[in-house]
Amino acid sequence: MKATKITRIQKLASLAVTAVLTGSLLILGGFASDAQEPERQIQTDSDVTDGWLNDSKNPESKKWRHSFKTEGFFVNQYGIRLAWNNDSSLYQTTRQVTAGEVYTVSFIEELKQYADNPAVMEAIRLAILEERETEENSTNQWVTNFIMTNPVVVGVDGPYQETYDELAALFYESGKKEYYSSVLEKSSKETQAAMAERAYKEHNIPCFSMTVQILTAEERLQYLEKSYQDNQTAFFSILFSDLAGNEQTSYAYRAYEDDRKDFFSIAVESLDSYQCEALAKRAYREGKKEFLYLIPGAKDDKDF
Repeated sequence: MKATKITRIQKLASLAVTAVLTGSLLILGGFASDAQEPERQIQTDSDVTDGWLNDSKNPESKKWRHSFKTEGFFVNQYGIRLAWNNDSSLYQTTRQVTAGEVYTVSFIEELKQYADNPAVMEAIRLAILEERETEENSTNQWVTNFIMTNPVVVGVDGPYQETYDELAALFYESGKKEYYSSVLEKSSKETQAAMAERAYKEHNIPCFSMTVQILTAEERLQYLEKSYQDNQTAFFSILFSDLAGNEQTSYAYRAYEDDRKDFFSIAVESLDSYQCEALAKRAYREGKKEFLYLIPGAKDDKDF
């Protein structure tokens, strides 16, 4: 899992779809090769793509033909940010990189000097290989609909000499989320657990959402229960989908009994139509209209 950052060299219209939790941003319009504006950066923690992009038969796909997906990688002591799905002819500086197959790698004007840096080029090759492995092993449509083509180098940081454990703390503290999850995956279990605890205590939701993805199922469930007890709905919502259906249902009833409306609004979606109907009638009898109106299909107390 990788968090991402978008580097904008021109004035671009950007579109961020989805909520907190894991990976990329789309940019409409692409990166122009002759742009001269100072670098601007937008961070996101969502892995965002759109299935229309590769559907040439769908007229709506035209909206996405100049959209970028971007990812941050940490390889060979360098942080590398790549964007892809664009025309390499837009860029003056390109190189051929063999990473399973031959890729035409383009460089934005501000980073063209790295095209002749062997260490950076090796980092780029390794980053492409990492992305290829992700694509080959994933069934997630947000990955499979955005297979890497024509990668563009939009960020280079390093080289770093620190260990992965040290880099995890460094990137957390400096807000470099585009590299944080990448180094955390390669750090020790002790560091992963410590960073999860730190992100929770410091209410760093973006970093927490990235960190818990690599914790054990048991550890994630412990944080789910902790977030319920601590009345932390944001953390609860991140972890709730881990539960089996019957466990989600149990939290729905538990939140109802505990008068925890915010948690109930998350868990109630796990109830089937019969459970919703029965609970709606109960909420009406008990005068809990604030819960009644959260139950799907119970839009008006006149129904009861």
